[in-house]
Amino acid sequence: MVTNISTITNIINAIKAMARGGTTQNRLQYLPDWYYERELASPENYTSLLNAYKSWVYVCASRNAVSFASFPLRLYVAKPAKSKMLVETRPISKETKKFLYSKEMGHLDRYLRKAVEVEEVLEHPFIELMKNVNPFMNEFELKEMTCLNQELTGNNYWYLLPNNMGLPIQIWIAPPDKMKIIPSKEEFIKGYIYKNGLNEVAFDKLEIIHFKYPSPISVYYGMSPISAVTHAYNINENMNRYENSLFSNMARPEGLLSSDSPINKEELERMSTQWNQRYGGANKVGKTPILTGGLKYQPITFSPRELSFLSGRKVTKEEIANAYGQSVALFDKDANRANSDAAIYMFMKDSISPRHRRYEQKINEQILPRYDERLFCAVENCVPEDREFKQQVRTDGVNTYITVNEIRQEEGKEDVEGGDQLYVSSLLMPLGTIPEERELEELSKKIAQRVKEKLHA
Repeated sequence: MVTNISTITNIINAIKAMARGGTTQNRLQYLPDWYYERELASPENYTSLLNAYKSWVYVCASRNAVSFASFPLRLYVAKPAKSKMLVETRPISKETKKFLYSKEMGHLDRYLRKAVEVEEVLEHPFIELMKNVNPFMNEFELKEMTCLNQELTGNNYWYLLPNNMGLPIQIWIAPPDKMKIIPSKEEFIKGYIYKNGLNEVAFDKLEIIHFKYPSPISVYYGMSPISAVTHAYNINENMNRYENSLFSNMARPEGLLSSDSPINKEELERMSTQWNQRYGGANKVGKTPILTGGLKYQPITFSPRELSFLSGRKVTKEEIANAYGQSVALFDKDANRANSDAAIYMFMKDSISPRHRRYEQKINEQILPRYDERLFCAVENCVPEDREFKQQVRTDGVNTYITVNEIRQEEGKEDVEGGDQLYVSSLLMPLGTIPEERELEELSKKIAQRVKEKLHA
Protein backbone atom coordinates (compact mmCIF):
# COMPACT_ATOMS: atom_id res chain seq x y z
CA MET A 1 0.00 0.00 0.00
CA VAL A 2 2.98 2.29 0.62
CA THR A 3 3.96 1.96 -3.03
CA ASN A 4 0.46 3.02 -4.11
CA ILE A 5 0.66 6.12 -1.91
CA SER A 6 4.05 6.94 -3.40
CA THR A 7 2.63 6.61 -6.92
CA ILE A 8 -0.34 8.84 -6.10
CA THR A 9 1.96 11.42 -4.52
CA ASN A 10 4.16 11.49 -7.60
CA ILE A 11 1.11 11.94 -9.85
CA ILE A 12 -0.20 14.79 -7.73
CA ASN A 13 3.21 16.50 -7.75
CA ALA A 14 3.43 16.11 -11.51
CA ILE A 15 -0.03 17.65 -11.96
CA LYS A 16 0.93 20.58 -9.75
CA ALA A 17 4.11 21.09 -11.73
CA MET A 18 2.21 21.05 -15.02
CA ALA A 19 -0.21 23.62 -13.62
CA ARG A 20 2.76 25.86 -12.81
CA GLY A 21 4.19 25.29 -16.26
CA GLY A 22 7.43 23.92 -14.79
CA THR A 23 9.15 20.64 -13.93
CA THR A 24 9.83 18.84 -10.66
CA GLN A 25 13.19 17.47 -11.79
CA ASN A 26 16.21 18.79 -9.94
CA ARG A 27 18.98 19.60 -12.40
CA LEU A 28 21.67 19.71 -9.69
CA GLN A 29 23.79 16.59 -9.31
CA TYR A 30 25.22 16.20 -5.83
CA LEU A 31 27.10 12.92 -6.38
CA PRO A 32 29.05 11.22 -9.16
CA ASP A 33 26.92 8.92 -11.31
CA TRP A 34 28.20 5.70 -9.76
CA TYR A 35 26.98 6.76 -6.27
CA TYR A 36 23.30 6.81 -7.23
CA GLU A 37 20.86 3.92 -6.79
CA ARG A 38 23.13 2.19 -4.27
CA GLU A 39 23.96 2.40 -0.58
CA LEU A 40 25.62 5.71 0.26
CA ALA A 41 28.36 5.48 2.88
CA SER A 42 28.02 7.86 5.81
CA PRO A 43 30.73 10.54 6.12
CA GLU A 44 31.52 9.59 9.73
CA ASN A 45 31.78 6.54 11.94
CA TYR A 46 28.45 6.82 13.74
CA THR A 47 29.13 3.83 15.99
CA SER A 48 32.14 5.59 17.52
CA LEU A 49 30.05 8.75 17.99
CA LEU A 50 27.39 6.75 19.84
CA ASN A 51 30.11 5.28 22.04
CA ALA A 52 31.19 8.83 22.95
CA TYR A 53 28.03 9.14 25.06
CA LYS A 54 29.87 9.60 28.37
CA SER A 55 31.49 12.27 30.53
CA TRP A 56 30.59 15.81 29.41
CA VAL A 57 29.10 14.56 26.14
CA TYR A 58 26.60 12.56 28.18
CA VAL A 59 25.84 15.54 30.43
CA CYS A 60 25.26 17.96 27.56
CA ALA A 61 23.53 15.60 25.11
CA SER A 62 21.16 14.21 27.74
CA ARG A 63 20.32 17.70 29.00
CA ASN A 64 19.34 18.73 25.48
CA ALA A 65 17.33 15.56 24.91
CA VAL A 66 15.39 15.77 28.19
CA SER A 67 14.72 19.49 27.76
CA PHE A 68 13.59 18.86 24.18
CA ALA A 69 11.18 16.09 25.21
CA SER A 70 9.69 18.00 28.15
CA PHE A 71 7.44 20.22 26.01
CA PRO A 72 4.28 18.74 24.47
CA LEU A 73 3.56 18.64 20.75
CA ARG A 74 0.12 20.14 19.96
CA LEU A 75 -2.00 19.42 16.89
CA TYR A 76 -3.93 22.27 15.24
CA VAL A 77 -6.28 22.72 12.31
CA ALA A 78 -6.33 25.85 10.14
CA LYS A 79 -9.87 26.23 8.83
CA PRO A 80 -10.43 28.46 5.78
CA ALA A 81 -14.02 29.04 6.92
CA LYS A 82 -15.94 28.62 10.13
CA SER A 83 -17.05 25.03 10.26
CA LYS A 84 -17.23 22.05 12.57
CA MET A 85 -14.66 19.27 12.55
CA LEU A 86 -15.51 15.59 12.76
CA VAL A 87 -13.02 15.33 15.63
CA GLU A 88 -13.06 17.17 18.94
CA THR A 89 -11.40 20.60 18.91
CA ARG A 90 -11.21 23.67 21.11
CA PRO A 91 -10.40 27.35 20.55
CA ILE A 92 -6.82 28.41 21.17
CA SER A 93 -5.93 30.92 23.87
CA LYS A 94 -4.69 34.43 23.16
CA GLU A 95 -1.24 33.43 24.33
CA THR A 96 -1.14 30.41 21.99
CA LYS A 97 -2.39 32.49 19.07
CA LYS A 98 0.28 35.10 19.73
CA PHE A 99 2.95 32.38 19.73
CA LEU A 100 1.72 30.68 16.54
CA TYR A 101 1.61 33.99 14.66
CA SER A 102 5.01 35.17 15.94
CA LYS A 103 8.05 35.67 13.69
CA GLU A 104 9.72 32.63 15.21
CA MET A 105 6.87 30.50 13.86
CA GLY A 106 6.96 32.00 10.37
CA HIS A 107 7.11 28.52 8.82
CA LEU A 108 3.43 28.13 9.80
CA ASP A 109 2.41 31.00 7.53
CA ARG A 110 1.43 28.55 4.80
CA TYR A 111 -1.33 27.29 7.12
CA LEU A 112 -2.28 30.50 8.93
CA ARG A 113 -2.46 33.09 6.17
CA LYS A 114 -5.65 31.62 4.69
CA ALA A 115 -7.19 30.49 7.96
CA VAL A 116 -10.35 32.12 9.22
CA GLU A 117 -9.93 30.36 12.54
CA VAL A 118 -7.37 28.06 14.14
CA GLU A 119 -8.34 25.43 16.70
CA GLU A 120 -6.44 22.83 18.69
CA VAL A 121 -7.34 19.25 17.80
CA LEU A 122 -7.96 17.10 20.87
CA GLU A 123 -8.78 13.74 19.25
CA HIS A 124 -7.13 12.41 16.12
CA PRO A 125 -5.32 9.25 14.91
CA PHE A 126 -2.03 11.20 14.88
CA ILE A 127 -2.48 12.10 18.56
CA GLU A 128 -3.15 8.44 19.35
CA LEU A 129 -0.07 7.48 17.34
CA MET A 130 2.11 9.79 19.43
CA LYS A 131 0.57 8.60 22.70
CA ASN A 132 0.92 4.92 21.79
CA VAL A 133 4.16 4.99 19.81
CA ASN A 134 4.68 1.23 19.92
CA PRO A 135 4.22 -1.50 22.55
CA PHE A 136 7.60 -0.69 24.11
CA MET A 137 7.96 3.08 23.82
CA ASN A 138 5.94 6.12 24.92
CA GLU A 139 5.89 9.64 23.52
CA PHE A 140 8.47 11.09 25.91
CA GLU A 141 10.93 8.29 25.12
CA LEU A 142 10.34 8.76 21.40
CA LYS A 143 11.10 12.47 21.55
CA GLU A 144 14.06 11.98 23.88
CA MET A 145 15.69 9.35 21.65
CA THR A 146 14.91 11.36 18.52
CA CYS A 147 16.85 14.29 19.91
CA LEU A 148 19.59 12.19 21.52
CA ASN A 149 20.46 10.36 18.30
CA GLN A 150 20.84 13.70 16.56
CA GLU A 151 22.97 15.07 19.39
CA LEU A 152 25.39 12.16 18.95
CA THR A 153 25.29 11.38 15.21
CA GLY A 154 23.31 14.22 13.64
CA ASN A 155 20.71 11.72 12.36
CA ASN A 156 17.57 9.97 13.56
CA TYR A 157 15.20 7.69 11.64
CA TRP A 158 11.54 6.92 12.32
CA TYR A 159 10.15 3.81 10.69
CA LEU A 160 6.39 4.28 10.23
CA LEU A 161 4.64 0.93 10.40
CA PRO A 162 1.54 1.35 8.17
CA ASN A 163 -1.93 -0.14 8.45
CA ASN A 164 -4.05 -1.39 5.53
CA MET A 165 -4.89 2.21 4.63
CA GLY A 166 -1.22 3.17 4.40
CA LEU A 167 -1.43 5.36 7.53
CA PRO A 168 1.10 4.88 10.34
CA ILE A 169 -0.07 2.95 13.39
CA GLN A 170 3.34 2.54 15.08
CA ILE A 171 6.67 4.37 15.14
CA TRP A 172 9.99 2.60 15.61
CA ILE A 173 13.41 4.23 15.88
CA ALA A 174 16.12 2.70 13.70
CA PRO A 175 19.67 2.90 15.13
CA PRO A 176 21.36 5.68 13.12
CA ASP A 177 24.61 3.75 12.69
CA LYS A 178 22.78 0.93 10.90
CA MET A 179 20.66 2.95 8.47
CA LYS A 180 21.98 3.85 4.99
CA ILE A 181 20.49 6.14 2.37
CA ILE A 182 19.95 5.12 -1.25
CA PRO A 183 20.34 8.35 -3.27
CA SER A 184 18.53 8.95 -6.56
CA LYS A 185 19.36 11.38 -9.32
CA GLU A 186 15.68 12.01 -10.09
CA GLU A 187 14.04 11.71 -6.65
CA PHE A 188 17.01 12.76 -4.47
CA ILE A 189 16.33 9.79 -2.15
CA LYS A 190 15.11 6.48 -3.54
CA GLY A 191 14.90 4.64 -0.24
CA TYR A 192 16.81 3.34 2.78
CA ILE A 193 18.71 0.19 3.72
CA TYR A 194 18.83 -1.06 7.30
CA LYS A 195 21.91 -3.26 7.85
CA ASN A 196 22.31 -5.25 11.05
CA GLY A 197 25.13 -7.73 10.61
CA LEU A 198 24.32 -9.91 7.62
CA ASN A 199 20.63 -8.93 7.68
CA GLU A 200 19.42 -6.22 5.32
CA VAL A 201 15.97 -4.62 5.10
CA ALA A 202 14.98 -2.21 2.32
CA PHE A 203 12.52 0.61 3.06
CA ASP A 204 10.55 2.87 0.76
CA LYS A 205 11.29 6.55 1.33
CA LEU A 206 7.73 7.12 2.58
CA GLU A 207 8.24 4.56 5.34
CA ILE A 208 11.16 6.47 6.86
CA ILE A 209 11.21 9.96 8.38
CA HIS A 210 14.79 11.23 8.50
CA PHE A 211 15.45 13.88 11.14
CA LYS A 212 18.88 15.45 10.83
CA TYR A 213 21.00 18.39 11.90
CA PRO A 214 22.49 20.52 9.11
CA SER A 215 25.82 19.44 7.69
CA PRO A 216 28.14 21.32 5.30
CA ILE A 217 29.89 18.08 4.30
CA SER A 218 26.87 16.04 3.20
CA VAL A 219 23.47 16.86 1.70
CA TYR A 220 22.17 13.43 2.75
CA TYR A 221 23.49 12.88 6.28
CA GLY A 222 23.46 15.20 9.29
CA MET A 223 26.31 16.38 11.48
CA SER A 224 26.27 16.24 15.29
CA PRO A 225 27.72 18.74 17.79
CA ILE A 226 30.29 16.22 19.01
CA SER A 227 31.63 15.89 15.47
CA ALA A 228 32.63 19.55 15.59
CA VAL A 229 34.60 19.19 18.85
CA THR A 230 36.14 15.76 18.44
CA HIS A 231 39.56 17.01 19.57
CA ALA A 232 38.11 18.45 22.79
CA TYR A 233 36.37 15.13 23.47
CA ASN A 234 39.60 13.16 22.87
CA ILE A 235 41.58 15.47 25.14
CA ASN A 236 38.97 15.05 27.87
CA GLU A 237 39.10 11.26 27.51
CA ASN A 238 42.90 11.23 27.66
CA MET A 239 42.81 13.35 30.81
CA ASN A 240 40.40 10.88 32.42
CA ARG A 241 42.63 7.94 31.54
CA TYR A 242 45.71 9.74 32.80
CA GLU A 243 44.16 10.63 36.13
CA ASN A 244 42.78 7.12 36.55
CA SER A 245 46.26 5.74 35.95
CA LEU A 246 47.70 8.13 38.54
CA PHE A 247 45.23 6.91 41.15
CA SER A 248 46.18 3.35 40.31
CA ASN A 249 49.92 4.16 40.47
CA MET A 250 50.34 2.98 36.89
CA ALA A 251 51.23 6.06 34.90
CA ARG A 252 54.33 7.00 36.88
CA PRO A 253 55.76 6.28 40.37
CA GLU A 254 55.10 8.69 43.22
CA GLY A 255 58.70 8.31 44.35
CA LEU A 256 61.90 6.25 44.30
CA LEU A 257 63.41 3.87 46.84
CA SER A 258 67.19 3.91 46.87
CA SER A 259 69.85 2.06 48.85
CA ASP A 260 73.61 2.62 49.27
CA SER A 261 74.22 -1.13 49.30
CA PRO A 262 73.54 -3.50 46.37
CA ILE A 263 70.24 -5.49 46.34
CA ASN A 264 69.90 -8.82 44.55
CA LYS A 265 67.05 -9.57 42.13
CA GLU A 266 65.04 -11.76 44.49
CA GLU A 267 65.19 -9.21 47.29
CA LEU A 268 64.26 -6.39 44.87
CA GLU A 269 61.13 -8.23 43.67
CA ARG A 270 60.12 -9.06 47.24
CA MET A 271 60.48 -5.45 48.36
CA SER A 272 58.60 -4.13 45.32
CA THR A 273 55.69 -6.51 45.87
CA GLN A 274 55.53 -5.69 49.54
CA TRP A 275 55.63 -1.93 48.88
CA ASN A 276 52.78 -2.06 46.33
CA GLN A 277 50.66 -4.18 48.63
CA ARG A 278 51.06 -1.77 51.54
CA TYR A 279 51.06 1.61 49.82
CA GLY A 280 49.77 1.16 46.26
CA GLY A 281 46.30 2.32 45.11
CA ALA A 282 44.07 5.33 45.77
CA ASN A 283 42.58 3.86 48.97
CA LYS A 284 46.01 3.71 50.64
CA VAL A 285 47.03 7.30 50.01
CA GLY A 286 48.36 8.96 53.18
CA LYS A 287 49.90 5.88 54.78
CA THR A 288 53.28 6.57 56.31
CA PRO A 289 55.98 4.06 55.31
CA ILE A 290 58.75 3.05 57.74
CA LEU A 291 61.92 2.20 55.86
CA THR A 292 64.63 -0.17 57.10
CA GLY A 293 67.74 -1.71 55.69
CA GLY A 294 69.26 1.56 54.58
CA LEU A 295 66.44 2.40 52.15
CA LYS A 296 65.75 6.02 51.32
CA TYR A 297 62.56 7.43 49.79
CA GLN A 298 62.74 10.28 47.29
CA PRO A 299 59.38 11.73 46.10
CA ILE A 300 58.87 12.65 42.43
CA THR A 301 57.02 15.93 41.95
CA PHE A 302 55.05 17.07 38.93
CA SER A 303 56.33 19.93 36.83
CA PRO A 304 54.07 22.93 36.06
CA ARG A 305 53.78 21.66 32.50
CA GLU A 306 52.48 18.30 33.69
CA LEU A 307 49.92 19.98 35.93
CA SER A 308 48.70 22.33 33.18
CA PHE A 309 46.07 19.78 32.13
CA LEU A 310 44.04 20.78 35.21
CA SER A 311 43.28 24.16 33.65
CA GLY A 312 42.77 22.40 30.31
CA ARG A 313 39.85 20.46 31.81
CA LYS A 314 37.88 23.68 32.17
CA VAL A 315 38.58 24.63 28.56
CA THR A 316 37.48 21.27 27.12
CA LYS A 317 34.36 21.24 29.31
CA GLU A 318 33.39 24.70 28.08
CA GLU A 319 34.09 23.83 24.44
CA ILE A 320 31.91 20.70 24.57
CA ALA A 321 29.13 22.55 26.40
CA ASN A 322 29.18 25.41 23.90
CA ALA A 323 28.99 22.96 20.98
CA TYR A 324 25.73 21.70 22.49
CA GLY A 325 24.37 25.21 22.87
CA GLN A 326 24.94 25.36 26.62
CA SER A 327 26.89 27.85 28.71
CA VAL A 328 28.95 26.88 31.75
CA ALA A 329 26.57 29.06 33.80
CA LEU A 330 24.07 26.19 33.58
CA PHE A 331 26.47 24.08 35.65
CA ASP A 332 27.57 26.77 38.12
CA LYS A 333 26.21 25.80 41.52
CA ASP A 334 27.21 29.19 42.93
CA ALA A 335 25.35 31.23 40.30
CA ASN A 336 22.76 33.66 41.63
CA ARG A 337 19.10 33.60 40.56
CA ALA A 338 19.53 36.31 37.93
CA ASN A 339 22.49 34.61 36.23
CA SER A 340 20.81 31.21 36.38
CA ASP A 341 17.57 32.53 34.85
CA ALA A 342 19.52 34.31 32.12
CA ALA A 343 21.44 31.12 31.28
CA ILE A 344 18.23 29.07 31.11
CA TYR A 345 16.54 31.71 28.95
CA MET A 346 19.39 31.75 26.41
CA PHE A 347 19.59 27.93 26.44
CA MET A 348 15.90 27.55 25.67
CA LYS A 349 15.81 30.38 23.12
CA ASP A 350 18.97 29.59 21.14
CA SER A 351 19.28 25.81 21.56
CA ILE A 352 16.04 24.00 22.39
CA SER A 353 13.61 26.20 20.44
CA PRO A 354 15.43 25.72 17.08
CA ARG A 355 15.42 21.96 17.70
CA HIS A 356 11.66 22.11 18.21
CA ARG A 357 11.23 23.99 14.94
CA ARG A 358 13.17 21.37 12.95
CA TYR A 359 11.18 18.59 14.60
CA GLU A 360 7.70 20.01 14.01
CA GLN A 361 8.46 21.10 10.45
CA LYS A 362 9.54 17.59 9.50
CA ILE A 363 6.29 16.17 10.87
CA ASN A 364 4.26 18.87 9.12
CA GLU A 365 5.98 18.13 5.82
CA GLN A 366 6.00 14.34 5.80
CA ILE A 367 3.36 12.92 8.15
CA LEU A 368 0.36 15.20 8.67
CA PRO A 369 -0.45 15.69 4.94
CA ARG A 370 -1.29 11.98 4.89
CA TYR A 371 -4.27 12.80 7.11
CA ASP A 372 -5.38 16.32 6.13
CA GLU A 373 -3.63 19.26 4.42
CA ARG A 374 -5.16 21.63 6.98
CA LEU A 375 -3.46 19.97 9.94
CA PHE A 376 -0.21 21.21 11.43
CA CYS A 377 1.61 20.69 14.70
CA ALA A 378 3.73 22.90 16.93
CA VAL A 379 5.64 22.34 20.14
CA GLU A 380 4.60 24.55 23.03
CA ASN A 381 6.74 27.64 23.52
CA CYS A 382 9.75 26.60 25.58
CA VAL A 383 11.25 30.07 26.05
CA PRO A 384 10.53 31.21 29.63
CA GLU A 385 8.94 34.57 30.19
CA ASP A 386 10.52 37.35 32.19
CA ARG A 387 8.41 36.78 35.30
CA GLU A 388 9.37 40.05 36.97
CA PHE A 389 8.53 42.03 33.84
CA LYS A 390 5.20 40.24 33.42
CA GLN A 391 4.28 40.86 37.04
CA GLN A 392 5.17 44.53 36.69
CA VAL A 393 2.96 44.79 33.58
CA ARG A 394 0.10 43.25 35.52
CA THR A 395 0.58 45.56 38.48
CA ASP A 396 0.81 48.70 36.38
CA GLY A 397 -1.82 47.75 33.83
CA VAL A 398 -4.56 46.04 35.80
CA ASN A 399 -7.93 47.68 35.14
CA THR A 400 -6.35 50.25 32.81
CA TYR A 401 -5.43 48.20 29.74
CA ILE A 402 -5.56 44.67 31.23
CA THR A 403 -8.74 43.44 32.88
CA VAL A 404 -8.93 41.38 36.02
CA ASN A 405 -10.52 38.52 34.10
CA GLU A 406 -7.71 38.46 31.53
CA ILE A 407 -5.22 38.00 34.34
CA ARG A 408 -7.39 35.33 35.95
CA GLN A 409 -7.67 33.46 32.64
CA GLU A 410 -3.87 33.33 32.37
CA GLU A 411 -3.78 31.81 35.85
CA GLY A 412 -6.43 29.25 34.92
CA LYS A 413 -9.08 30.76 37.19
CA GLU A 414 -12.72 31.46 36.40
CA ASP A 415 -14.01 34.93 35.49
CA VAL A 416 -15.59 37.10 38.17
CA GLU A 417 -18.47 39.52 37.82
CA GLY A 418 -17.29 42.97 36.81
CA GLY A 419 -13.82 41.69 35.96
CA ASP A 420 -14.01 42.85 32.34
CA GLN A 421 -14.37 46.55 33.22
CA LEU A 422 -11.55 49.01 32.44
CA TYR A 423 -11.03 52.14 34.55
CA VAL A 424 -9.38 55.52 34.22
CA SER A 425 -5.88 54.77 35.46
CA SER A 426 -5.37 57.84 37.61
CA LEU A 427 -8.66 57.60 39.50
CA LEU A 428 -9.68 53.95 39.03
CA MET A 429 -13.22 54.88 37.99
CA PRO A 430 -15.26 53.30 35.21
CA LEU A 431 -14.79 54.79 31.77
CA GLY A 432 -17.62 57.15 30.76
CA THR A 433 -18.43 58.21 34.32
CA ILE A 434 -17.51 61.52 36.02
CA PRO A 435 -18.30 61.43 39.75
CA GLU A 436 -18.41 64.57 41.79
CA GLU A 437 -15.14 65.70 43.37
CA ARG A 438 -16.25 64.90 46.94
CA GLU A 439 -16.93 61.29 45.93
CA LEU A 440 -13.54 60.60 44.28
CA GLU A 441 -11.58 59.64 47.37
CA GLU A 442 -14.25 57.30 48.68
CA LEU A 443 -14.79 55.75 45.24
CA SER A 444 -11.07 55.19 44.76
CA LYS A 445 -10.80 53.29 48.04
CA LYS A 446 -13.79 51.08 47.24
CA ILE A 447 -12.52 50.14 43.77
CA ALA A 448 -9.02 49.43 45.07
CA GLN A 449 -10.54 47.03 47.60
CA ARG A 450 -12.61 45.34 44.86
CA VAL A 451 -9.55 44.83 42.68
CA LYS A 452 -7.67 43.26 45.58
CA GLU A 453 -10.57 40.91 46.36
CA LYS A 454 -10.98 39.80 42.73
CA LEU A 455 -7.31 39.12 42.17
CA HIS A 456 -7.14 36.91 45.23
CA ALA A 457 -10.55 35.28 44.86
